[in-house]
Amino acid sequence: MNSDIFINIGFDTAIKRYLLLKNEKKLTFANDFLVYIICMLNFIYGEDNILNPYYNRKNNGYKVLLNNLKIYGLSEVHINKFFKDISSYIDVEVFNHNNNLEKNEFFTYLQEDLIDMFLSKASKLCYTKENYIQFRNLLFYSDCNNQNRRKINEKLAYNLDASINYFDYKLFEMTSTLTFISVKDNLFSDIVYKAFGIDKKALELVNQNTLNEINNKIYSYFNINPIETKANKKLEQASQRLINTKFKLASNSGQINLLIFIILFAILIISGIILGLYFIKNM
Repeated sequence: MNSDIFINIGFDTAIKRYLLLKNEKKLTFANDFLVYIICMLNFIYGEDNILNPYYNRKNNGYKVLLNNLKIYGLSEVHINKFFKDISSYIDVEVFNHNNNLEKNEFFTYLQEDLIDMFLSKASKLCYTKENYIQFRNLLFYSDCNNQNRRKINEKLAYNLDASINYFDYKLFEMTSTLTFISVKDNLFSDIVYKAFGIDKKALELVNQNTLNEINNKIYSYFNINPIETKANKKLEQASQRLINTKFKLASNSGQINLLIFIILFAILIISGIILGLYFIKNM
Protein backbone atom coordinates (compact mmCIF):
# COMPACT_ATOMS: atom_id res chain seq x y z
CA MET A 1 0.00 0.00 0.00
CA ASN A 2 1.15 3.50 -0.81
CA SER A 3 2.72 4.97 2.33
CA ASP A 4 1.30 8.37 1.39
CA ILE A 5 -2.29 7.15 1.88
CA PHE A 6 -3.83 8.96 4.85
CA ILE A 7 -5.73 6.72 7.31
CA ASN A 8 -7.00 4.34 4.61
CA ILE A 9 -7.90 4.35 0.92
CA GLY A 10 -11.47 5.47 1.62
CA PHE A 11 -10.65 8.48 3.77
CA ASP A 12 -7.69 9.42 1.58
CA THR A 13 -9.89 9.31 -1.53
CA ALA A 14 -12.54 11.44 0.16
CA ILE A 15 -9.99 14.12 1.12
CA LYS A 16 -8.43 14.20 -2.33
CA ARG A 17 -11.81 14.47 -4.08
CA TYR A 18 -12.80 17.27 -1.73
CA LEU A 19 -9.57 19.18 -2.47
CA LEU A 20 -10.01 18.69 -6.22
CA LEU A 21 -13.43 20.31 -5.95
CA LYS A 22 -12.29 23.02 -3.55
CA ASN A 23 -8.99 24.01 -5.14
CA GLU A 24 -9.33 22.98 -8.79
CA LYS A 25 -13.11 23.36 -9.21
CA LYS A 26 -13.51 19.81 -10.46
CA LEU A 27 -17.30 19.96 -10.67
CA THR A 28 -17.59 16.24 -11.35
CA PHE A 29 -17.16 15.83 -7.59
CA ALA A 30 -19.81 18.39 -6.64
CA ASN A 31 -22.34 15.68 -5.86
CA ASP A 32 -19.90 12.99 -4.80
CA PHE A 33 -20.90 11.30 -1.55
CA LEU A 34 -17.33 11.06 -0.24
CA VAL A 35 -16.94 14.81 -0.77
CA TYR A 36 -20.17 15.22 1.18
CA ILE A 37 -18.59 13.26 4.05
CA ILE A 38 -15.66 15.69 4.26
CA CYS A 39 -18.04 18.66 4.05
CA MET A 40 -20.04 17.26 6.95
CA LEU A 41 -16.90 16.66 8.98
CA ASN A 42 -15.96 20.28 8.33
CA PHE A 43 -19.46 21.33 9.39
CA ILE A 44 -19.19 19.44 12.68
CA TYR A 45 -15.52 19.93 13.59
CA GLY A 46 -14.33 22.86 11.47
CA GLU A 47 -12.30 22.56 8.27
CA ASP A 48 -8.93 23.19 9.94
CA ASN A 49 -9.46 20.25 12.30
CA ILE A 50 -9.98 17.95 9.32
CA LEU A 51 -7.59 19.27 6.67
CA ASN A 52 -4.59 20.29 8.78
CA PRO A 53 -3.96 16.70 9.97
CA TYR A 54 -4.00 15.66 6.30
CA TYR A 55 -1.56 18.36 5.29
CA ASN A 56 0.68 17.24 8.17
CA ARG A 57 0.01 13.53 7.67
CA LYS A 58 3.70 12.67 7.88
CA ASN A 59 4.01 14.42 11.22
CA ASN A 60 1.56 12.56 13.48
CA GLY A 61 -1.34 13.62 11.28
CA TYR A 62 -3.38 10.53 12.16
CA LYS A 63 -2.98 11.12 15.90
CA VAL A 64 -3.95 14.78 15.55
CA LEU A 65 -7.06 13.89 13.52
CA LEU A 66 -8.02 11.22 16.07
CA ASN A 67 -7.78 13.74 18.90
CA ASN A 68 -9.76 16.29 16.90
CA LEU A 69 -12.59 13.79 16.40
CA LYS A 70 -12.62 13.14 20.15
CA ILE A 71 -13.01 16.78 21.22
CA TYR A 72 -16.77 16.45 21.80
CA GLY A 73 -16.60 13.13 23.58
CA LEU A 74 -16.96 10.73 20.66
CA SER A 75 -15.50 7.35 21.62
CA GLU A 76 -12.57 5.81 19.82
CA VAL A 77 -14.82 2.84 19.01
CA HIS A 78 -17.12 5.14 17.02
CA ILE A 79 -14.18 6.80 15.31
CA ASN A 80 -12.67 3.46 14.26
CA LYS A 81 -16.07 2.38 12.95
CA PHE A 82 -16.24 5.51 10.84
CA PHE A 83 -12.82 4.84 9.32
CA LYS A 84 -13.77 1.23 8.58
CA ASP A 85 -17.08 2.30 7.04
CA ILE A 86 -15.48 4.83 4.71
CA SER A 87 -12.91 2.22 3.62
CA SER A 88 -15.68 -0.28 2.98
CA TYR A 89 -17.68 2.33 1.08
CA ILE A 90 -14.90 2.81 -1.46
CA ASP A 91 -14.48 -0.98 -1.77
CA VAL A 92 -18.16 -1.38 -2.59
CA GLU A 93 -18.01 1.61 -4.94
CA VAL A 94 -15.22 -0.05 -6.94
CA PHE A 95 -17.08 -3.37 -6.97
CA ASN A 96 -20.29 -1.69 -8.12
CA HIS A 97 -18.44 0.14 -10.90
CA ASN A 98 -17.01 -3.13 -12.17
CA ASN A 99 -20.33 -4.95 -12.00
CA ASN A 100 -22.75 -2.25 -13.14
CA LEU A 101 -24.36 -1.97 -9.69
CA GLU A 102 -25.29 1.05 -7.55
CA LYS A 103 -26.56 0.28 -4.04
CA ASN A 104 -24.05 0.68 -1.23
CA GLU A 105 -25.00 -0.18 2.36
CA PHE A 106 -22.17 1.98 3.70
CA PHE A 107 -23.98 5.02 2.30
CA THR A 108 -26.32 4.70 5.29
CA TYR A 109 -23.69 3.56 7.79
CA LEU A 110 -21.54 6.61 7.12
CA GLN A 111 -24.49 8.96 7.64
CA GLU A 112 -25.12 7.21 10.95
CA ASP A 113 -21.49 7.81 11.88
CA LEU A 114 -21.91 11.51 11.11
CA ILE A 115 -25.09 11.58 13.18
CA ASP A 116 -23.23 10.11 16.15
CA MET A 117 -20.53 12.74 15.73
CA PHE A 118 -23.01 15.60 15.52
CA LEU A 119 -25.09 14.44 18.49
CA SER A 120 -21.94 14.00 20.56
CA LYS A 121 -21.12 17.63 19.86
CA ALA A 122 -24.71 18.77 20.38
CA SER A 123 -24.88 17.18 23.82
CA LYS A 124 -21.69 18.99 24.84
CA LEU A 125 -22.73 22.41 23.53
CA CYS A 126 -26.42 22.29 24.51
CA TYR A 127 -27.65 22.95 20.98
CA THR A 128 -31.02 24.57 20.29
CA LYS A 129 -33.86 23.04 18.28
CA GLU A 130 -32.75 25.07 15.25
CA ASN A 131 -29.30 23.44 15.31
CA TYR A 132 -30.84 19.98 15.17
CA ILE A 133 -33.17 20.96 12.34
CA GLN A 134 -30.25 22.43 10.38
CA PHE A 135 -28.28 19.20 10.62
CA ARG A 136 -31.32 17.02 9.92
CA ASN A 137 -31.94 18.92 6.68
CA LEU A 138 -28.46 17.96 5.46
CA LEU A 139 -29.16 14.21 5.58
CA PHE A 140 -30.30 12.02 2.68
CA TYR A 141 -33.91 10.83 2.85
CA SER A 142 -36.89 10.27 0.59
CA ASP A 143 -38.50 13.71 0.91
CA CYS A 144 -35.52 15.93 1.70
CA ASN A 145 -35.73 19.40 0.18
CA ASN A 146 -32.62 18.99 -2.01
CA GLN A 147 -33.26 17.37 -5.37
CA ASN A 148 -29.67 16.19 -5.87
CA ARG A 149 -29.64 14.49 -2.46
CA ARG A 150 -32.95 12.78 -3.23
CA LYS A 151 -31.51 11.38 -6.48
CA ILE A 152 -28.32 10.19 -4.77
CA ASN A 153 -30.39 8.64 -2.00
CA GLU A 154 -32.55 6.74 -4.50
CA LYS A 155 -29.42 5.53 -6.26
CA LEU A 156 -27.36 4.38 -3.26
CA ALA A 157 -29.66 3.64 -0.33
CA TYR A 158 -31.26 0.28 0.32
CA ASN A 159 -33.71 1.96 2.70
CA LEU A 160 -34.52 5.50 1.59
CA ASP A 161 -35.28 6.73 5.12
CA ALA A 162 -32.85 4.67 7.20
CA SER A 163 -30.59 7.62 8.02
CA ILE A 164 -33.34 10.05 8.99
CA ASN A 165 -35.00 7.37 11.10
CA TYR A 166 -31.71 6.73 12.87
CA PHE A 167 -31.30 10.45 13.57
CA ASP A 168 -34.82 10.81 14.93
CA TYR A 169 -34.43 7.75 17.14
CA LYS A 170 -31.06 8.84 18.55
CA LEU A 171 -32.40 12.34 19.19
CA PHE A 172 -35.39 10.82 21.01
CA GLU A 173 -33.00 8.79 23.15
CA MET A 174 -31.07 11.96 24.03
CA THR A 175 -34.04 14.14 24.90
CA SER A 176 -36.43 11.66 26.54
CA THR A 177 -36.15 10.27 30.04
CA LEU A 178 -38.16 7.13 30.62
CA THR A 179 -38.94 6.11 34.19
CA PHE A 180 -40.03 2.55 34.80
CA ILE A 181 -42.05 1.96 37.97
CA SER A 182 -42.95 -1.62 38.74
CA VAL A 183 -46.69 -2.27 38.64
CA LYS A 184 -47.99 -3.32 42.05
CA ASP A 185 -50.59 -6.06 41.86
CA ASN A 186 -51.88 -5.79 45.44
CA LEU A 187 -53.31 -2.29 45.44
CA PHE A 188 -56.80 -2.07 46.96
CA SER A 189 -59.63 -0.17 45.31
CA ASP A 190 -59.69 3.61 45.68
CA ILE A 191 -62.46 3.53 48.27
CA VAL A 192 -60.34 1.56 50.76
CA TYR A 193 -57.50 4.08 50.79
CA LYS A 194 -59.93 7.00 50.67
CA ALA A 195 -61.33 5.89 54.03
CA PHE A 196 -57.94 6.58 55.58
CA GLY A 197 -57.22 9.77 53.65
CA ILE A 198 -54.59 8.05 51.50
CA ASP A 199 -53.97 9.26 47.94
CA LYS A 200 -53.68 6.11 45.80
CA LYS A 201 -51.27 7.86 43.42
CA ALA A 202 -48.84 8.28 46.31
CA LEU A 203 -48.85 4.52 46.79
CA GLU A 204 -47.51 4.06 43.26
CA LEU A 205 -44.26 5.65 44.48
CA VAL A 206 -43.76 3.69 47.69
CA ASN A 207 -41.72 0.51 47.75
CA GLN A 208 -43.47 -2.84 47.89
CA ASN A 209 -42.68 -3.52 51.55
CA THR A 210 -44.30 -0.24 52.62
CA LEU A 211 -47.42 -1.01 50.58
CA ASN A 212 -47.65 -4.45 52.15
CA GLU A 213 -47.38 -2.95 55.64
CA ILE A 214 -50.11 -0.38 54.95
CA ASN A 215 -52.41 -3.06 53.50
CA ASN A 216 -51.88 -5.36 56.47
CA LYS A 217 -52.69 -2.55 58.92
CA ILE A 218 -55.91 -1.79 57.03
CA TYR A 219 -56.92 -5.46 57.26
CA SER A 220 -56.08 -5.38 60.94
CA TYR A 221 -58.09 -2.19 61.55
CA PHE A 222 -61.23 -3.90 60.25
CA ASN A 223 -60.36 -7.29 61.79
CA ILE A 224 -60.48 -8.93 58.38
CA ASN A 225 -58.35 -11.95 57.56
CA PRO A 226 -56.65 -11.25 54.18
CA ILE A 227 -56.95 -14.90 53.11
CA GLU A 228 -60.60 -15.34 53.99
CA THR A 229 -63.28 -15.61 51.30
CA LYS A 230 -64.16 -12.30 49.64
CA ALA A 231 -61.73 -10.43 51.91
CA ASN A 232 -61.36 -7.53 49.47
CA LYS A 233 -65.12 -7.22 49.07
CA LYS A 234 -65.56 -7.06 52.83
CA LEU A 235 -62.76 -4.50 52.96
CA GLU A 236 -64.54 -2.26 50.47
CA GLN A 237 -67.84 -2.49 52.35
CA ALA A 238 -66.18 -1.72 55.68
CA SER A 239 -64.31 1.19 54.13
CA GLN A 240 -67.51 2.64 52.70
CA ARG A 241 -69.18 2.44 56.11
CA LEU A 242 -66.16 4.18 57.63
CA ILE A 243 -66.33 6.96 55.05
CA ASN A 244 -69.99 7.48 55.85
CA THR A 245 -69.51 7.57 59.61
CA LYS A 246 -65.95 8.62 60.39
CA PHE A 247 -66.98 12.20 61.12
CA LYS A 248 -69.88 10.94 63.25
CA LEU A 249 -68.19 8.34 65.38
CA ALA A 250 -70.04 7.71 68.62
CA SER A 251 -67.02 7.55 70.89
CA ASN A 252 -63.93 9.66 71.23
CA SER A 253 -61.88 6.47 71.40
CA GLY A 254 -63.00 5.59 67.91
CA GLN A 255 -62.00 9.00 66.60
CA ILE A 256 -58.61 8.77 68.29
CA ASN A 257 -58.09 5.24 66.97
CA LEU A 258 -58.76 6.34 63.39
CA LEU A 259 -56.60 9.46 63.76
CA ILE A 260 -53.69 7.35 64.98
CA PHE A 261 -53.99 5.13 61.90
CA ILE A 262 -54.12 8.11 59.54
CA ILE A 263 -51.00 9.63 61.12
CA LEU A 264 -49.24 6.25 61.00
CA PHE A 265 -50.09 5.80 57.32
CA ALA A 266 -48.85 9.28 56.49
CA ILE A 267 -45.50 8.48 58.10
CA LEU A 268 -45.30 5.12 56.30
CA ILE A 269 -46.14 6.67 52.93
CA ILE A 270 -43.57 9.46 53.24
CA SER A 271 -40.81 7.03 54.20
CA GLY A 272 -41.98 4.58 51.56
CA ILE A 273 -41.89 7.22 48.82
CA ILE A 274 -38.35 8.17 49.81
CA LEU A 275 -37.25 4.54 49.62
CA GLY A 276 -39.16 3.99 46.40
CA LEU A 277 -37.61 6.97 44.68
CA TYR A 278 -34.17 5.93 45.89
CA PHE A 279 -34.72 2.49 44.36
CA ILE A 280 -35.86 3.93 41.03
CA LYS A 281 -32.90 6.33 40.91
CA ASN A 282 -30.45 3.48 41.42
CA MET A 283 -32.01 1.00 39.01
